[in-house]
Amino acid sequence: MNINQVVLDFAKTREVYKMLQDDYSRFIYEKRVMFCLTGDPQYMDGILESIIDKGILSFIVEKMKRVKDKLVIRGVGNDYWILKKLYPELEFVLFVDADETKQGRMIDGKSVISPGEFYEKYKDYYVLVNSAAANNEIIDELRKNGIEDQKIINLADCYEGICDKQYFEDEIVPKESNEVFVDGGCYDGRTLKQFIRWCGGDYKKIFAFEPDNISYERIIDSLELDGVDNVEVFNRGLWSNSTELSFSEDGSQGAKISEFGNITIKTATIDECVGNERVTFIKLDVEGAEYEALLGARNTIIRDRPKLAISIYHKPEDIFQLTELIMSFNNDYKFFLRHYQLSPCETILYCV
Repeated sequence: MNINQVVLDFAKTREVYKMLQDDYSRFIYEKRVMFCLTGDPQYMDGILESIIDKGILSFIVEKMKRVKDKLVIRGVGNDYWILKKLYPELEFVLFVDADETKQGRMIDGKSVISPGEFYEKYKDYYVLVNSAAANNEIIDELRKNGIEDQKIINLADCYEGICDKQYFEDEIVPKESNEVFVDGGCYDGRTLKQFIRWCGGDYKKIFAFEPDNISYERIIDSLELDGVDNVEVFNRGLWSNSTELSFSEDGSQGAKISEFGNITIKTATIDECVGNERVTFIKLDVEGAEYEALLGARNTIIRDRPKLAISIYHKPEDIFQLTELIMSFNNDYKFFLRHYQLSPCETILYCV
């Protein structure tokens, strides 16, 4: 189903609005609803501007101006176009991107080169890291290849600390003893380990799901290396039933169920995998399969009333459908919304 097929129930929309617990959640909801209905980016811009420390952004911009003749931007994507809106007079030499489909092209009048070519020809240049999704990995790569910290300009500094709270907002999500955590879409295990730090290691069990075989192997190796216990990792996609589906596998965060996939995966439901275990916390970031995954967790949500942290941005209709579905399972949840990235991605619905 897409947004053109969604029949809006305004009574339910009003009910969702009433369940939002603070002004900032209502602000995000209003903006995302209008963005969904109109496609006008000004509504998302309002959310993005709300997470930026404008003082730090001004400092970053001033540094960029001083080194514009020896400045490259690492990352061509949504983040760049957002930056261009915030800083229209942006000047730099070229783009660097690891995506081979972008290399060799001209984007917004600038050449796109590979990281290898950058290290070979432009190692003395300054680098603006402009990829929120891979920010830490890029900075680690730059340092390993000899780029000094003084030449790395990290755009994420203007919203520093916000990303670290994603899924685990202390002011919203209460902790309890012997947590049982479901990590839907665990990618490389980063969120799983973040959960362990958040709860101080006070957990009984973790159920983790990752259908991408490349990422799955990475998780298994990482957990073994770090000695993480009481984790059951399923090499399955989350869905409303056990079946087989087409999947686009590439080892990235964006690997997803898709009719244009390159492999076939098996799916499972949260209900069948957790069995009688009392679940305290479910996190879902499954690249557009959240609705089906929630259907497959219906009994667990009704029985245990776990805390929920659900990605609500992959499809325009998510802002309506996911909130209303959860409300149909349990209408005494309190809803909060938060946003974590300088792009339309990473809006999270908390239900507590």
